[in-house]
Amino acid sequence: MVNNDVVNGDSHVQNFVPLFTEQLCVVVPQSHPLAKEKSVELKALAGELFIERVHCSFWHEVNLMFQQQNITPHTVMQADSDEFVLSLVAANLGMSIITDRTTPYPVSFVPVRDIEIDRSIGVCLSNSPVNVNAQAFYDTLISHYAGQSVNGK
Repeated sequence: MVNNDVVNGDSHVQNFVPLFTEQLCVVVPQSHPLAKEKSVELKALAGELFIERVHCSFWHEVNLMFQQQNITPHTVMQADSDEFVLSLVAANLGMSIITDRTTPYPVSFVPVRDIEIDRSIGVCLSNSPVNVNAQAFYDTLISHYAGQSVNGK
């Protein structure tokens, strides 16, 4: 599976089919007051301890949104993997902005009203012929997932 940013401009792939969409949210420990909210505004993150995702494909856009609203995140740590970010948040060491997902960590994902960034996750086939097993796998994915939001929401 790939995200749609990966296949843009790649002449070796065809037929990118989105399977589901992930919404960018603020992730907080379940004990945090924001965890009870249905959604928040970006300004609610001002002054909060923040964990920056250094390999986030959306970080530049999110950082611009912080700047436009004169918000300087209180970055306490940088993490290079989503799992590390989630474990730090679960340990109550800060919050972050990440896509909604199923996770074993005791965290809550809260949509941010003024961040309308979604990521489509999908599959694509090569322009070259594929073997019958790869085609069967592709067909199964399409029939099961196509058009869903993350976690079937």
